[in-house]
Amino acid sequence: GLGAVEAIAARRRAFNPNRVRVKSAFLASNALTRAVVELYRELLKSPRIQVRAFRSAKDAAAWLAVKPKTLAF
Repeated sequence: GLGAVEAIAARRRAFNPNRVRVKSAFLASNALTRAVVELYRELLKSPRIQVRAFRSAKDAAAWLAVKPKTLAF
C-alpha cells in the first residue's frame, strides 16, 4: 500500500544523501504500475534522483545509457 511506497521512498532518499545524481528506471507495463512509479517519484522528493517509468527494457536502457542485458529484473 501507500505506506510501503512511502517507506521505500524514505529509504532511497536516505541512501543517497550526497550530491551524486542518479537515475532509477522502472518497467511499468500497465497504468497501475505507472501510477505507483509516479507516486514513488513524488514521495521521493529528491532533485538528485530522477525516476521514470518505461514500457520496455530497451527504452529504459537507452535512458540509463546502458545495454538492455545489464538491467536487473
